[in-house]
Amino acid sequence: MKVARLLKAKDHRALSIYLQKLESYLFIDCIAKELINEGIIPYTIHDSVIVKKKDEAKTIEIMNRVFMSQIGFVPTFSIEDI
Repeated sequence: MKVARLLKAKDHRALSIYLQKLESYLFIDCIAKELINEGIIPYTIHDSVIVKKKDEAKTIEIMNRVFMSQIGFVPTFSIEDI
């Protein structure tokens, strides 16, 4: 909460802008790039990626690795068939 208060002290939009930039960086610059390097073509929608079912396990492995290396923990994922 201290970080949130500090970021919002000067500009109430600062925290939300920072989180949007972080999300974009993680999903576009890191996860999508690694997937493409592995031959997996993802479709990104905000904080999610759409991949072929056959690429699911490799995608989760890459996402876990990216989150751990970039932010130090792996969030819980929800996997849905479309």
